[in-house]
Amino acid sequence: MSERRDSSETPPSELAVHPADERESHELYLMCDDIEGTIAELRAKGVEAGPVHDQPWGRVTQVRLPSGQELGMYEPRHPTAIGWQPRQDRAAEEHG
Repeated sequence: MSERRDSSETPPSELAVHPADERESHELYLMCDDIEGTIAELRAKGVEAGPVHDQPWGRVTQVRLPSGQELGMYEPRHPTAIGWQPRQDRAAEEHG
């Protein structure tokens, strides 16, 4: 028997809605605070991941799901609604 999990037990998340001039589309990205480290851990477990690309809003990659579909993952470069700060900002605070 599987253990029931309520949606209130999910990890922190954000929702961003951006206007589209042309084609409507939907994308889902998982956030992480260290994309290189997270991808290394996932690859060690056999997960396929694409290269990391720099975007103005963060560093992004795609991981392949068992279905063959891809899921976005990114390390934000902006303060987030859940209080994460970009890595460079955290490093500056830690080293004073």
